[in-house]
Amino acid sequence: MQKWQVCLTDEYGSTSIVNNADEVEEAKKIARTAVNDENVSNALAALEKKRHWDYFFVEPSDENVIYGGKDSKGQNCVFGTDASGPENMDSAEVRIYLGDLDGETWYAEDHRGEAILSVDHQLLADKSFYFIRKTGR
Repeated sequence: MQKWQVCLTDEYGSTSIVNNADEVEEAKKIARTAVNDENVSNALAALEKKRHWDYFFVEPSDENVIYGGKDSKGQNCVFGTDASGPENMDSAEVRIYLGDLDGETWYAEDHRGEAILSVDHQLLADKSFYFIRKTGR
């Protein structure tokens, strides 16, 4: 049986394993909950939360893959939910999940209100992010 690791890379570039899961959907839920807790469960007003978030989770538009962070060459990679991969994610379209705010799913936007659709967007630099990796059988 394939296992999944939920990992965190912090703003300094250090990576750690946060949790393990038997199913990829369970791993996604763990990552989304952690991001929501960091960005939403604080004393800031909603408008301030939208300006001052520090954590994100990358959700590829293709539901058959998951974002696997950076590989040993520093390239963004994805894993298939069927446990294939890793593969380079050159042009994969993504959404940047930030939490659930005021009853709506909250995704990252730039200063013009445009959705951030790339992991390499400058507004994501120096932020902490969660990702999922497969482990051995």
